[in-house]
Amino acid sequence: MQIKYWLLSSSKFSMLTVLMVAAIESSAVAQQKPVFPGYIVNILPVASSSSLENVNAPQPLAVRYLAQQNPQTYYKNGNNYYKQGKFDLAIAEYEKAIKINPNFVRAYNNRGITYARLKKWDLALTDFKKAIEIDPKNVRAYYNRATVRAKQNKSNLALADYNKAIQLDPNYASAYKNRGIIYKNLNKKKLARESWQKAADIYKKQGKTQDYQKMIALIQKLNSN
Repeated sequence: MQIKYWLLSSSKFSMLTVLMVAAIESSAVAQQKPVFPGYIVNILPVASSSSLENVNAPQPLAVRYLAQQNPQTYYKNGNNYYKQGKFDLAIAEYEKAIKINPNFVRAYNNRGITYARLKKWDLALTDFKKAIEIDPKNVRAYYNRATVRAKQNKSNLALADYNKAIQLDPNYASAYKNRGIIYKNLNKKKLARESWQKAADIYKKQGKTQDYQKMIALIQKLNSN
């Protein structure tokens, strides 16, 4: 165990070293000559699993190393923590994923969403901005940034982002719906009605009856005022 720890800590540590150690482990148990290609095939599926905790049996060193270096592992852990309402833990997992892959757009986006749930608006905006810088066509990042900007009462900036999201995805019903809310708050009823009608049409095509009915109700209420 001391040798393995030194290998993991050494600045000269390489994947070849990991695979050699893994093969030695396998050989010691089976008393057979190590065959590296076969061992690699065995470990790759485990390395892509959602979490190390999902694997009950003791894992070879190479398996543990690959899983720890896979940003998807931490990304999925972050999503699980978010669903449980453990936002601080979710953020910590997303940070690990980003540290491994600084261009992991979904990790920035989801960390931004988590910051928004904690009402840490500036941190959320920073993450959405980074996601857009990496992928200028990321519809969700524009939508999420617009939603945060609307929370901050930055209506014009929010509208610009909703418009960009709609430009990238003309069938993004939620963007039309939220844009309509901003227009209503700005007392631009005609524009609000048009946005909500567009959202209603999309929801109807998508078979989302409840969302369609909610849009129609909003339009009717707007017309009665």
